[in-house]
Amino acid sequence: MQTQEGFVQCCGERMTRSEQGLATAQLMTQTERRYDVDALRVILFGMLIWLHYVSLCTWTQEPTALNTNKTAMPIISVMHQWRLAALFVISGMGTAFAFGRRTWQTYLEERFVRLLVPLLFATYVLLGGFVDPIDTTARLFEIFPGIGRMPYGHLWFIYNLLIYSVALAPLFVYVRRNQDGRLARCVRALLRMPFGLGLLFVPPLLYGFSNILFKPWVPGEVGMWWEFPRYFLYFAVGYVLISARAEYFAVLERMRHLLVALTIIMTFVYLRSEWIFGVPDLAVGGWVTQGHPAFSLNVAAAAYTLELHAWVWCLFIFSWAARMLNRPNRWVAYLNQAVYCSYIIHINMAIVAAAIVYRFQLGYTSGLMVGLMIQTFLCLAFFEVAKLSRVGQTLFGIKMPFANSPKEAASAWWRRTASVLSVAVLCCSVVAMIALGWQLGKKHFVVPDTSQKGTPHAVFEDAPKIVFES
Repeated sequence: MQTQEGFVQCCGERMTRSEQGLATAQLMTQTERRYDVDALRVILFGMLIWLHYVSLCTWTQEPTALNTNKTAMPIISVMHQWRLAALFVISGMGTAFAFGRRTWQTYLEERFVRLLVPLLFATYVLLGGFVDPIDTTARLFEIFPGIGRMPYGHLWFIYNLLIYSVALAPLFVYVRRNQDGRLARCVRALLRMPFGLGLLFVPPLLYGFSNILFKPWVPGEVGMWWEFPRYFLYFAVGYVLISARAEYFAVLERMRHLLVALTIIMTFVYLRSEWIFGVPDLAVGGWVTQGHPAFSLNVAAAAYTLELHAWVWCLFIFSWAARMLNRPNRWVAYLNQAVYCSYIIHINMAIVAAAIVYRFQLGYTSGLMVGLMIQTFLCLAFFEVAKLSRVGQTLFGIKMPFANSPKEAASAWWRRTASVLSVAVLCCSVVAMIALGWQLGKKHFVVPDTSQKGTPHAVFEDAPKIVFES
C-alpha cells in the first residue's frame, strides 16, 4: 500500500485527482487478482443453471410443480435466500476490479456492449421477441412487467445488472477519486470493529430496512418489486467492500470458523421464521394481502433476521472461498470465460437435454443427472463455437481476445476460416434454438411412467406452468 501511495504522490504534481484515483486503482488491479471471486462466479452461475434444469425436469417428469417436491424445496428455499444475493455481491466486486482499469466513459461503453447487446439479441431472437417486436419493445421498457410479461425471461439478472451498473456509476467514480474519503474511512472503521461485528450486522440493516419499506405490499418476482432495491444494495455493498479489500479479506479470515456455527443457527431460524415471528409469506413478501399489518415490531425483526440469514450465508461462502479457492486454476479460468455465454443459452439447451432424456424414458434421478451432463456439454460446445468469431463474442458477451492462443495467432488464414465457420455454425445453432423455442408450448415431451399403462402421456397437457425463477 505504501508503494501505491508513493507512486501517486510522486506523480501528484502532474496528475489531477481523477487521474490519481485511476492510477491507484490500476496499480491495485494489476498487482492483485482474486481467483476466489472468479471461482464463486462460476459456482453461483452453475447453481442457477442447475436449478433451472431441476425445475424443468421436475415439471416434465412428475408432472408436478417444483414447490410440491418435499425433498427439493427446503434445500432450494434456503439457497434462494442467499444464492442471488451472493451473485450480485460478486458482480459488484467484479465491477470494482473492472472499473479500476477504465475511465467512467470506457466503463459505460463496455457495460452496454457486454450486457445490453446480449440482452437485446436474446430477447428478440432466442426468446422469440421478433414475433411481435412492438409489444416486445413496450414490455422491455415497462417497469416491473410481472413474471408473465417480461420479454427477457431468465435474463432478468442481466437486465437488472445493467440498470445497477449505470445508476451506480457516479458512486464508483466518487469511491475511486476519494480513496481516503469519508465513505472509505467509514467502511474501514466498520471492518475494524471487534470480532467482525460491523461486517456481520451493519449491511443487513440496509437490506432489512429496504424490506420493511417494500416487502409487505406485493410478493417478489425474479428481481422485481421489493427484490429490485434489495439486489441493488447487495451489488453496491459488493463494490464498496472491495474498495477496502485488505481489511475486508482480513476480517473474513478471522471470522471463518465462527461463520460455520452462525450459518447453521441462522438456517434453522429461517426454516422456522414464520412460526417464530407470526408473519405469513415472510420469504416471498406481500403479507398485507393476507390481512397482516404492513409494519410492526415483529415485521421489522423478521425482515432483519431473514437478511441476516442471507448475509451470514454470503459471508460463509466468501470466507471459505477466500481461504481455499484464491489460487490460479486453469479450469476455473476456462469456465469463468464460458459461464456468461452458458447462462444466456442454458434454457434453450435445457429443453434439448430434457427432450433427449424423456425420449429415452429415463427415471427421475437418472434423467436429472444425465440431462445435466447433456446440458453442460451443449453449453460448453456452443461457447467453443461462439468464441471463435467476433460476432459470437459480441452477441453472447464472451470477454476474451480474438486470437486467444499463440497457435491461433500464428495463421491469418486459420483465423479467417475459423471465424467464417464459427459464424455459419452459430447461425445454424441460433435457428435451431429458435425452432426449439417454438416447440416449448407443444405436447412433445413424453413421461415414461403413466397412470394408464402403455399409453404415453403428454406432459404439457396437464402440467402446471413452471416459471424459471432464477
